[in-house]
Amino acid sequence: MAGNLTNEITLVNHKPLNPPDGGTIRIEGILSGLRTQGHDVLFAHWEAESRNYLSFNAVTVGKPKLGTVHRLAKYLYGGTEGSAALDLILCNLPSLFARIRSNLGSCSVLQAEQIWSALLPLMYRKAINKVSVLDDHNVEAALAMRLSPYFQNQRVYQNWVRYVSALESTSCRLADIVVVTSELEKRDLERLHHVGQKKIRVIPNGTDLKKYRPDPELAIETRKKLQIDEESPILAYVGRFAYPPNELAIRYIRDTLAPALWKTHPDSRFLLISRDLPEGFLARSDRRIIEVKDDSDYPYINVADVCLAPLEVGGGTRLKVANYLACGKAVVSTPIGCEGIPAKSNKEVIITELQDFPDRVAALLDDKNVRDELCVNARSFAEKSCSWEASVSAFEHLFENLRTVNGK
Repeated sequence: MAGNLTNEITLVNHKPLNPPDGGTIRIEGILSGLRTQGHDVLFAHWEAESRNYLSFNAVTVGKPKLGTVHRLAKYLYGGTEGSAALDLILCNLPSLFARIRSNLGSCSVLQAEQIWSALLPLMYRKAINKVSVLDDHNVEAALAMRLSPYFQNQRVYQNWVRYVSALESTSCRLADIVVVTSELEKRDLERLHHVGQKKIRVIPNGTDLKKYRPDPELAIETRKKLQIDEESPILAYVGRFAYPPNELAIRYIRDTLAPALWKTHPDSRFLLISRDLPEGFLARSDRRIIEVKDDSDYPYINVADVCLAPLEVGGGTRLKVANYLACGKAVVSTPIGCEGIPAKSNKEVIITELQDFPDRVAALLDDKNVRDELCVNARSFAEKSCSWEASVSAFEHLFENLRTVNGK
């Protein structure tokens, strides 16, 4: 189904597609898929004034620097989280919205990606009686509540939780349809914000099955590049350190999982594929933990014998796990680590609680037959359940229904 309308769909996000993260990878997958299907899609996003980010058929809105305000937020909170939170709050500045108002008025469908810059665009679409969608990548209120025990300044953080909950609840009320990535997220929306079932659509994340695929030759090349011998098991984790759930997982791997596994598998190597590990984070760590600062994660997923998802908290569906499975890898995950991905435990993925994680990883390294079977099942599952094409088709169907309902 190809679209023929001028400025048919506008996607709005609080930041550009680069550098990539879970949210922007979802946006890029949907954006490129819609364009491939012939839809006229405009991508509008905020960006720091100091950058000059250009993209095909995109509108870039520069954010004010406000360096003094950011430093004050960091000081009052006692860490970088205060500055990051302020940056998200500032995404709803009226001056930013004013720059794209004409684009929002002319398109057939507006899709606000995530809640951070959604409020004013959704309000405007409501005011002019035109349809809009909120693609709520994570149920942010649920994620903020899950993260609460890990923040020291509880007084400030609880105010943040209230802000996130109010912003998400209001955005859900303004949108005609709210999209989530899993049935679990749908239940969270119903529970936390009382969003009706008829208003929610579940459209899962996908993966690029041509990019993420088993590639034995690439695995051999990558092992040589890393200078790791053929006998040493390789375990891989992918995730930005700046995202709190990933930070917790990376610290767990460094401080708990690796030392435990080395007792039985001393030759094991751990790849932390994270472009933003803090300087010196691994300075005192064992050299068997290897930092990989590379946006191209698939060579390192391919070289891994086991891929890891030891997440204690999280939101949305885990793109890293979908990519692991697409590469045909044996995956060990906590239940939270693979939320939203309906893979069967002990068939397509190993699901275990964090306290049993080292033992399950060790057992998997010891049993090549089980690993091989998991690898085959993982790729088969990804082909059936994790394609961006299926997600794009669901969005196309949604947009067509919205235009029909609105008389377009």
